[in-house]
Amino acid sequence: MALVQENLLLSCGFIILGMIFDILDGLIARLLHSPSEIGKQLDSLADMVTFGLVPAYLYYNLADQRHLGIMAAFLLISAAAYRLAKFNITKSKAGFEGLPTPAGTAIFVGIFIAFHFDQDLVLGLLQNNLIYLSIPALVAFFMVSHVHMFSLKEGFLSIKENPGPVLCVFVLIFMMIVNREMAVLITSLFYILLSMILNLIKRHNGNNYN
Repeated sequence: MALVQENLLLSCGFIILGMIFDILDGLIARLLHSPSEIGKQLDSLADMVTFGLVPAYLYYNLADQRHLGIMAAFLLISAAAYRLAKFNITKSKAGFEGLPTPAGTAIFVGIFIAFHFDQDLVLGLLQNNLIYLSIPALVAFFMVSHVHMFSLKEGFLSIKENPGPVLCVFVLIFMMIVNREMAVLITSLFYILLSMILNLIKRHNGNNYN
């Protein structure tokens, strides 16, 4: 209903709720020892709606020109579909190969929140048609790339084992104090930047990801 009524902030709230349930459903399945192949496929189907169709539709509505909105939505939906299909056939390992769909969606949630609260930087960027289209293109690129992204759930309490999650939480808290309307967007972008920095450190130390 929020999506139909084009209530941007409420739609973001439901997307965030979807992210929480996306974490909990796998955790509950493992606790109950009831993971199944059909559950895995249904989970990806639900993710396609929450992290593909919904953000694509909301971003489409921000376009000044309809054809730009269609191209942006196509990029997001295609990348999300490919990323989710790839995830289903990839053996489980530490971290992710390519930007996870929830993390990609978090960038757009951050954009929507900033847009709703009239953040000048975001408003100015979205008014530029080239930048408007470049944003989903870059997110789509990272989704289908081979860039290693750390998991926010692994080694969360150990900054030595996996410093990424702790640093992301620190940035989120800092941004909530400084500028909460930009907190989600900045933290999401920081996640990508930090993943790339950690990759470089790993390679420099001769400890490449598998």
